Amino acid sequence: MAIKLLTTTLKQPLLLMRSEEYNIYIDESITYRHIDEHAFPEQFITAFCVIPVCNIKKFNKYYFQYVYKSRKGAEIKSTNVSDKENRNILKNSKKYLTKSLIFSRPAYMLDSFEHNKQALSLALDLRSYIAPVKRLVKAIKVDATTHYVKFNILIDQTSRNGINPYVSYSQELLGKMANEISTQNLKYIFTYHVLDSKQSYGIQLADMLAGAYRKECSYIKTNEKVKIIPFAYLLEKGPEKLKQDQIFLKLFGYVAYTRLLLGPDAEELPNLQYSQKWYYNIKSLRIKINRFYKRIIINHNLSSTISLAYRILTDCNNVTLSSKRKRILEEINMLNKTLKPLALINGLNANEFILQFSNKVKDKNYHKTIIQITTNIESVQKVVKKEEYDTFNRGLKYFNRNILQILNK
Repeated sequence: MAIKLLTTTLKQPLLLMRSEEYNIYIDESITYRHIDEHAFPEQFITAFCVIPVCNIKKFNKYYFQYVYKSRKGAEIKSTNVSDKENRNILKNSKKYLTKSLIFSRPAYMLDSFEHNKQALSLALDLRSYIAPVKRLVKAIKVDATTHYVKFNILIDQTSRNGINPYVSYSQELLGKMANEISTQNLKYIFTYHVLDSKQSYGIQLADMLAGAYRKECSYIKTNEKVKIIPFAYLLEKGPEKLKQDQIFLKLFGYVAYTRLLLGPDAEELPNLQYSQKWYYNIKSLRIKINRFYKRIIINHNLSSTISLAYRILTDCNNVTLSSKRKRILEEINMLNKTLKPLALINGLNANEFILQFSNKVKDKNYHKTIIQITTNIESVQKVVKKEEYDTFNRGLKYFNRNILQILNK
């Protein structure tokens, strides 16, 4: 079996200082509960195996000779070996491992979630594959003289973890995590890679670890004490209920909020920037999302108000009574006083925005004034800034209300 080695090269500035580099191999396993003839996912398990890059060639040589030398054909997985062999593979691999971690959480049927299914799925993946990395790397003892430590995250390829948005979210989360745990004297660097497990003995080892834990859990159900994992490892368990998992809630808030960027109102979104934290607390999210939707509503209402103003001005063309025309012209001039500061501050010149209108009620002058205020509204609409929407909208609303009162009398 041909194995693809991941080779990484630190940039020149890092070579001037002492550095360490590790690969973190990740794979998953699932336990099922059987009801009648149906199997339902019960527990989701991810295993993390850390191997120093300097040990990769030795480990690959061992794994091939021990696991594959007497076998030919398909990839050897935990489900294909006995408990004893599973244990021996892990036992003989221990000397190449720096640290290992197992994350376990309840398995959820996402079809039961009617809303935000995509955000839930993405947040659960980040919780299972990426978030535990922080605890894992912090548990690794780094030499006091080391200035940089690099971790290459290698995950078994699935249908979605090698494409966006999963890749972009994983890379962003790892980047923010690196900033959060780095200190002045020690910098963390993360890279993200997706590999077919057939090309990586490290990922196959992670499969053996995840599978061994799955087997141990199945024995616990039958009150059997069977130990397959022959070494100590970090264990992290997610709560039974999602709403009790604070890390998941932070990730879900982060994903649900930023997923709005993919919508038609992306340009309306405020730009969230936190220098250290990779999550947003619930209160902050609520305030920012409320502000976002308020702006969207104002934008929608402004369009409706402008459309109504155009229809009203069209109706004004049919007014014949001089008394009504006079009052309409007064309202048009009041509206123009509201529009004038918006026009000037946004750089409209005299050809684009008419500053004064005629107060004459004769047909020629009256109809010309209506055309001119319509032109002014169109000109201001093209240049007005988002923070000026409220003033623009309020002035038009007053105008529409007052003109409708005049027309209906």
